[in-house]
Amino acid sequence: MKSQIKTFALFGAFAAGFCLPRASCLSFLIRYMIALMMFFSLLKLRPSRKPLLKEHWLIFGANLLLGVGSWGVLLLTGSSVLAQAAFFTGITPTATAASAVTSLLGGRAEFVISGFLVTNIGMALLLPMLIPLVTGSETSGLFLHVAGSLLFVMGLPFAAVLLFHKFVKKKDFFLKISASCSFYVWVAAIFLIIANAADFLYSRSGGAGDALLIALLSAVICFLNFYLGNRIGRKKRFLECGQTLGQKNTTLTIYLALTYASPAVALGPAFYVIWHNTWNAVQLWKRTAHLNRIAAKRGKHV
Repeated sequence: MKSQIKTFALFGAFAAGFCLPRASCLSFLIRYMIALMMFFSLLKLRPSRKPLLKEHWLIFGANLLLGVGSWGVLLLTGSSVLAQAAFFTGITPTATAASAVTSLLGGRAEFVISGFLVTNIGMALLLPMLIPLVTGSETSGLFLHVAGSLLFVMGLPFAAVLLFHKFVKKKDFFLKISASCSFYVWVAAIFLIIANAADFLYSRSGGAGDALLIALLSAVICFLNFYLGNRIGRKKRFLECGQTLGQKNTTLTIYLALTYASPAVALGPAFYVIWHNTWNAVQLWKRTAHLNRIAAKRGKHV
């Protein structure tokens, strides 16, 4: 029941954002929401002490290739908006929630947590150089500005979590409410992100067509992420690699796209929210049905 409520809330945020474009005047709050969500997500993260595996680096390479490669290919079409939307969608690193979903699907969460750290830290180091290149504004000032933005939405939450674990003694209450708080802040952020994009699209001709193309492009990239992740993991880490490459920290690249590209470009990672959550829902449904069949068979033998 809770998952259904969350699904309706997510789609409701998309619908409300498109219907209320004037809410875009509050878009300055998005960066604070993203930093807060990152803080809540990192509170529950327990890094694995196991060494990094070859698959972690292959996933990082595929993550980078899908972002830069799709941008380069679509740039040949002459549409900078589509090319940039592909870049910000493909370059998105692993989501913190990927480990929890992997665990629910019967996989090893420790592998995904390591993948989260590799892709997020790696992209945080590369994006200050890549974003000026992709947006066509290769200046030292933009490099420093992107680095500062990443420090705010990623560095500060990391530091805050370290201080939290060091100085806060009674953590149970905060850990209990962190999941719910993070989700509802995410819903509010999605509403503002879509309102911002809607305001931008309504003000230009052909906006609806652009949105549809970006939605389709985002779906293709989502398919490629899960497919390549599964191929990298093969039989041994099929599920873990698929989730690490496929489930994305879209909040980060949505914010970066809004700040350094345009609201239309931010629709790429925004639509990705729908696609990767839809695939996760299908996987969870299939696993539940499988477990129910096993339980039914055991019941017959009793």
